[in-house]
Amino acid sequence: MRWRGIENGELLALVREAGFEAFITVDQNLAYQQNLQAAGLRVVILVARTNKLQTFSL
Repeated sequence: MRWRGIENGELLALVREAGFEAFITVDQNLAYQQNLQAAGLRVVILVARTNKLQTFSL
């Protein structure tokens, strides 16, 4: 989807326009930077010790 480097409000708009129903992030500041009520989709904020993919077992 080539969304690397796109941030916050613009990213939420692209996600909504692409038809996604939810956005999952580890950015705990997102709720303070954006009006998530007006985002038009569900936003899930994960709280974890790290956000490095290598630490997660899939």
